[in-house]
Amino acid sequence: MPVIYRDPWWEIDDSDHRDGLQRQYGREIGAEHILWGAGGVVVGKCDSNDDVLVALPEGRLAIVHLTWTSNPGGATWPTTTIYDSAAAISAAIAEDHASYQ
Repeated sequence: MPVIYRDPWWEIDDSDHRDGLQRQYGREIGAEHILWGAGGVVVGKCDSNDDVLVALPEGRLAIVHLTWTSNPGGATWPTTTIYDSAAAISAAIAEDHASYQ
């Protein structure tokens, strides 16, 4: 099942935009962070805040709240929630959508 995007979330189609967010994600994930070395790829963005959707190996996904600093965070920054499936992340996006309306 693919991720179901609903406002304010959207799939990133533009490679320049994706590359910029990927670079920022890479800057912020430090050696102490749970996603360090996970090989995450930024695939979506939330317009209501600085959250990005990151695809992880084995079908997992994460919502990562970028802080827009130029230095890596620690174990707790950027804040991250990991989901085990596209269905689980789609449900979280649907909750964001309901509160966004």
